[in-house]
Amino acid sequence: MALDTLAVDADARKRYWSRVKLGMGDGCWLWLGTKTEGYGSIIIGGRSVKATHVAVYLDRGAVVPDGMCALHSCDTPPCVNPAHLRVGTRTDNSDDKCAKGRQCQGEGHPDAKLTEAAVVEIVRRVRGGETRRSVAGDYGVTPQYVGQLAAGKNWKHLAAFALATATKSDSDPRTPNG
Repeated sequence: MALDTLAVDADARKRYWSRVKLGMGDGCWLWLGTKTEGYGSIIIGGRSVKATHVAVYLDRGAVVPDGMCALHSCDTPPCVNPAHLRVGTRTDNSDDKCAKGRQCQGEGHPDAKLTEAAVVEIVRRVRGGETRRSVAGDYGVTPQYVGQLAAGKNWKHLAAFALATATKSDSDPRTPNG
């Protein structure tokens, strides 16, 4: 739910700033109030609001829209320094985490059904001409998921490797290298 700008009155501002420890220079401003999974929150207008969303509003006068996030350039969850925050989508946030190596990926993800070697093999087989349905059945995943793997949409940290090494010619006995 987006921040209700009418509720950010003088009292709310005073409570907000009483929970912020300003850093030196361009450093982080740490949230000292309530935190959930490291990220600050404050009650404003009778409901819990993300402290980063309040920071963006107080600095820019703009509300972070529903479904959007305040992304940290500093990668410090309790930071509310508006200079360290930008508004983005959940996809932007996920891409940022992946690019910085802060998100469980591949075999390290607790819900992973495949190994990295299996993903490379799946891509090789699909590029070699096997049907997605056939390959999916061998690994207990859906044909749609196999298609996403072959297109490099999932397991992106492997995409460059898988796409470079799992070409059709690698599995085609009619080619000199097959």
